[in-house]
Amino acid sequence: MLTVTVQYPGLDGELPIHGIDLGTGIRPLVTEPPPRRLDARAYAADLAEGLTDEEPVDLVITQCMSTSIGVEVARLLVARGHRPLLVALDGAPCAARHVAGSYRDTLRRYRADSAGLAVTGAALRAHPADVLSAMRAELTGAATAALLAGAADAELVAPMVDDVVTVSMSWLGHLVAAHNAPGEPWPGETLVVTSRDTPFTGPWPAVPAPETVALDCAATELIGSDAVREVLRSRLAAWTGRFR
Repeated sequence: MLTVTVQYPGLDGELPIHGIDLGTGIRPLVTEPPPRRLDARAYAADLAEGLTDEEPVDLVITQCMSTSIGVEVARLLVARGHRPLLVALDGAPCAARHVAGSYRDTLRRYRADSAGLAVTGAALRAHPADVLSAMRAELTGAATAALLAGAADAELVAPMVDDVVTVSMSWLGHLVAAHNAPGEPWPGETLVVTSRDTPFTGPWPAVPAPETVALDCAATELIGSDAVREVLRSRLAAWTGRFR
C-alpha cells in the first residue's frame, strides 16, 4: 500500500502532507528540484517516473492549486493499472490570475514598485517559457536593485540574486504547469476535503463529481488537524478494502 502526495515543498506556513500519520507509507512526489515542465501532463509524467507498478498506489493526495497536476498523476497511474483514489485538500484549479497574483507578491517581496508584466491565460498556454523568461528578467532587476540599495558589494550581488530568483521561479513554474492542465474530466473517484476558507467552491470540469467533506478549521490548520487525519484514514481503509 502506498500513498503519494503532490504538494509544492517548502512554502511558508504550510505543513507537509506526508507528515499526516495514515499508518501506511506516504511518498512526496514533488521534491527539490521540482520538474521544469510547463504543462500539467508532462510535469505529472516526471513525478510518476519513480513509481513502480509492483507497489500499488492507493491514494494520490494533493493540495490547493497543485490538484490539477495531481489529477494528471492519478490519470497516468490508472493507465498503468493502479486504482488510486484522488484526494484534494482545499483543491482548486489554477487560473491566470493566480499566476499573476503570485508573481506580483514576489515582486513586492523584492520591494519593487512595478505592477509586473501582464499575465494572460492565452500567453501562459501558447508561450509559457517566454512568459517565465520575462518574469525572471523583471525579478532579477528588482532583486538586484533591492540588494544594491542596501549597500551590498556589487560583485557579490549577481550570484545572490540568481539564487533567490531561482527559488521564486521554481514556484511560478509549478503554477504555470498547473494552469496548463488539459481540463479533461478525471474518470476516477475524488474526495475533496475543504477548510472554512477554501479558495474554490465552484464547478470544476476536471473533477466533475467529487465527494466533499467540509471541516471546521482554517486553511492553515487543515493538514495538521486531527479531523483530516481521521477522514483520510477512514477513506483509505474503505478504499483498499474494495480491491484487496
